[in-house]
Amino acid sequence: MVNTLRLSIAALFLLLALFSCSDDDDNGKKTSAGQQQIEEVVKALESMSDVKDFTDALKSVSPNLNIAEDKLTILAVKSQTKTKDTSTGGYTSQVLKRHIVKGANDLTSLTTDTLTLKSISDDILYVTKYNNQILINGIPLVSTSPTKAGDSYIYVVSEIVPDVKDIPQKKYKMVFNILECNEKWSTGNNTEATVSNEAKVYLYNKSGDNYTLLDSVMTDNKGVAFYNHNYADGLYYNVKKGDKKSSSAGGFLIAGIFTSQAEIDGYPQYRTGTSTDIVVPGSVKYADINGDGIINYDDLLTSDYFKAEKDATEKVYIMTVSNVVSPEDIFISLERLNQLRGSLNETFISFVTYNYLVDNKLVKPQVSYPALYFSENNKVWETAYKYINNFFYLVKRLETPGYPSYILDEWNKVSGQNWSEIAYIYSVLTNYYGGVVLIDRYMELSEKLDMKRNSKAEVMAYVESLTSKLSTSNAGAVNAMLARYYANERDYAKAYTLSRAIMDSNLYGLDANNKPFASASNKEVLLGGYSTKNVGYVEIKGDYMHPIRYREVLLTAAESALETGKLTEAMTYIDQIYTCNKEPLFSDPMNYETLKVAIRNLWKSEMSKEGFDYMLLNRWNILVETLGKYGAQSYNNLLPIPQNDVSANPNIEQNPGY
Repeated sequence: MVNTLRLSIAALFLLLALFSCSDDDDNGKKTSAGQQQIEEVVKALESMSDVKDFTDALKSVSPNLNIAEDKLTILAVKSQTKTKDTSTGGYTSQVLKRHIVKGANDLTSLTTDTLTLKSISDDILYVTKYNNQILINGIPLVSTSPTKAGDSYIYVVSEIVPDVKDIPQKKYKMVFNILECNEKWSTGNNTEATVSNEAKVYLYNKSGDNYTLLDSVMTDNKGVAFYNHNYADGLYYNVKKGDKKSSSAGGFLIAGIFTSQAEIDGYPQYRTGTSTDIVVPGSVKYADINGDGIINYDDLLTSDYFKAEKDATEKVYIMTVSNVVSPEDIFISLERLNQLRGSLNETFISFVTYNYLVDNKLVKPQVSYPALYFSENNKVWETAYKYINNFFYLVKRLETPGYPSYILDEWNKVSGQNWSEIAYIYSVLTNYYGGVVLIDRYMELSEKLDMKRNSKAEVMAYVESLTSKLSTSNAGAVNAMLARYYANERDYAKAYTLSRAIMDSNLYGLDANNKPFASASNKEVLLGGYSTKNVGYVEIKGDYMHPIRYREVLLTAAESALETGKLTEAMTYIDQIYTCNKEPLFSDPMNYETLKVAIRNLWKSEMSKEGFDYMLLNRWNILVETLGKYGAQSYNNLLPIPQNDVSANPNIEQNPGY
């Protein structure tokens, strides 16, 4: 009995000791910091509905994890279709450990191309930024920011992160630097371009003539986008930003913005025949695709896709396409230039023809003086200003800053005749109307309605100023008109000087065949070559009209020499005309009166039907004497300004007597 009692007590003490030891063991066991982080992570994951499969798998293995790290980055996989391994949801212990990364990493602020991390099982994880997405061994993050769990971060990835050895190796890398052109360029804002973030680069593979879209990448805040691939032949790409910004315009590849005239001068010349050719600082720079030193239609892109080599770094400029092309109404191509000059030529022929018609009627009245229809007088005025207005419209366009030199060079070769025609028109207008409205630039209708008449002297001073724009030959024509003007004003000394300068240039002479109107160009022509083929309402001397001829210069020189006392010299000039006509030389007694008669007779015989007769009657002050019997009066030395213009503009005063 005693022994039994003793055994019971011993057993009791042994049991108490066992309980005591068990309590001591429970109290002494500690949970690791890593395990505590996992518990925090699990709690956070349980509140995230889209990662349930991953959460369940992690909970099932978490008791067996031995984690020393006290800070973790968890890559939770978004729930998706179950895999064949239904017991684990597709997650083996090794796979789960690969999704638990050592350290708390803020992946969304990645600033380098690639970041290398390690999982708790020492698997390598490459973090890359691609298409503005963060990729873990090629698998993109779904979450844009991490979820905090204790001292750890949780990110959601779209699918299970593969082992490094399972990632297809991509041998080649494309780098795109995208720049947005400064579309508001000015001298005070002269940056060519800025980096373009969130521009999209589209990548294509080409097979035959077909382009297949492979992928797209988006630039980061440095304007850079990367693309890794395995296409040994390279890929094709294009770049866009939104609906408006593109890397090409009008079929040309954009290569930046011109920031200086020196840069323009050193760049291939634009020869597209469109407003694109007007280039100034701030204009779009296009790529010389074929490298021939000219930007023309040979440089048009054959497709919307640009070839990039397999390992390439491409600098690409983009801009708003609608801002690229200048308005066409400011551009005149070579073809259009020739068309406009042809139109001016037709208008000028009309003006000369009306001049000849009106002059003929003014000196040959049928019943009463002046025997002009209002329409005929109006036509001289209207046609003159039509030419002037159209000419200065052309000049204004060609003076647009940055106008292409190849067009200006062509214009400068031919414009001398047009400037001479302007001088001729003003010379004729002042002969008929005295002071007229002087227009020396393109003007809108509203501006013209405020214009006043300028004096003859002011108009002819402008004509004289044109000689600075002209070659020696064209200046000769203008000087002949000035000599005509000064002779009309009876300033014979100036008329003589101008005429002698033309003769001394040795550029002109009398036509050797004495048939100056049979050819468009001969030595006698200072301004001319206008076909009379379609001129049917006035008597014309030949196949061509020559409004300024050397024969006039000789006669002006002879008359001016006579009026300034150089009688012998005057005789030598008229003898040149007699010789050309195969007529006897001047043989009358040489004095002022005989020479005056000879010179005036030559004016009438040599220069009739060319717009001189009315002018000469006024120069010699014999208009009333000659035509008084038809009713000519002193005020008829000028014609009336067309009444329509007088009525439309109160600033224009009518000539006296009308």
